[in-house]
Amino acid sequence: MYTNIRYNKFDTIDCDYDHPVYGIIPTTLDPSDPETADKFADILAGNHGVIASYVAPVKTAEQLAAENNAPLLAEIAALEQKCIRSVRELALDPSDVDARQYLRQSDDAIAALRGQLL
Repeated sequence: MYTNIRYNKFDTIDCDYDHPVYGIIPTTLDPSDPETADKFADILAGNHGVIASYVAPVKTAEQLAAENNAPLLAEIAALEQKCIRSVRELALDPSDVDARQYLRQSDDAIAALRGQLL
């Protein structure tokens, strides 16, 4: 007996098989698998009820934020590495005006990028 029958993202069928000894066993049936092809065809023929459509998982707010933030965080990291180089230059030559100006501009750029993070 097969229950909880549904397509998965690979167009094969996931279901629960009620084994007489072991109880419910989650199973994937694949038409290209010789061991499950006949069961796949049997379910496809409608002999075990309706096959539910595949429903893609909904991304959480955290997952969406991580995807959005990844390029911003990479850009911040690159700017921070350049800032470290400028600080080293200032340590060697405290009067280096270009390094000092770059640090100020980088601080502003990093603050703007951090403001875009979700």
